[in-house]
Amino acid sequence: MAFINRLEPADTAKALEVWLESRLPDTDGVRVDGVDLSRATGMSHETVFFDAHWRDAAGRHDERLVARVAPVGPALFPDYNLDLQRRCMDLVRADTDVPAPEVAFFERDDEWLRTPFLVMRRIDGESPPDIPPYVFGGWVMDATPEQRRTLQNSSISV
Repeated sequence: MAFINRLEPADTAKALEVWLESRLPDTDGVRVDGVDLSRATGMSHETVFFDAHWRDAAGRHDERLVARVAPVGPALFPDYNLDLQRRCMDLVRADTDVPAPEVAFFERDDEWLRTPFLVMRRIDGESPPDIPPYVFGGWVMDATPEQRRTLQNSSISV
């Protein structure tokens, strides 16, 4: 797979700042910080956690965001349809009580991060990782039986 860490955190922050300024033209500048490329949970995309700050007529905005960046080169799926993913998340949020991220932006143009991406408002929590599979190690395997039972019951409840 040839899509992990295409950009360094500083380059990613700058690219996201320029991109976000183009999407929020009535701001008094945009600052992106806290870029974290290390918390990916799977092999199907890159995950970029970041914070964005700007001021506009409505006041100051401090957003905790996450970008799902489509793979560049060979990927797990023959067709990587971020628009379909966005529409699915929007539908789940609109028609159910299942927690799903709010998609703030969908960028089709690969000019900014070399590939299309979604930007979602961050939801705190942990996801079982794909690499290594969560049954081989990590926080799920390290959890107590009570914590695993809570994970199981919460998942079934959702």
